[in-house]
This record gives sequence, C-alpha cells and structure tokens, in this order.
Amino acid sequence: MIKISLLLASFFITFAVYSINKLTDIKEDSINLVYRAEFTNKNRHSLIITVIISSFAVLYLSLFIPFLGFMLFSFLFLLG
Repeated sequence: MIKISLLLASFFITFAVYSINKLTDIKEDSINLVYRAEFTNKNRHSLIITVIISSFAVLYLSLFIPFLGFMLFSFLFLLG
C-alpha cells in the first residue's frame, strides 16, 4: 500500500532541494541560462518562501512515517 505522506514528502524535498539549487547557482545561470537567471532574480523572495514552506511540509509529513523515513529525509535534505 502506498503511503500518501511518503509520496508528498518525497515531492516536497525534491522541490525544496531543486529550488535551493536555483537560488545558489544564479551566477552560473546568468551566463548559461539567462532566462532562468532573470526568472530567479525576479522571483527570489517567492522561491525562498516556497523553499521554507516545502521544508516544513517535509518535516511535518515525516512525523507520520517510521523513524527510518524521518532519518532518510533529514539526510537527503542535508545532502541537497
């Protein structure tokens, strides 16, 4: 049986790590991907807010899965 909380937590952690990557790679994107860099600069505050919300969502959802799942999501977030 598929646990919805595990599925949602996986989505939110992937989204948060990818968004953090967009924010930290703005210098490289301004050379290689100009449109992405412009989008990131224009929507910087919105991206930061969504990263924070996604991070808290992962923490909240990981409370409903076994301890090993919580440790896995913590490791993935720190790795990202």
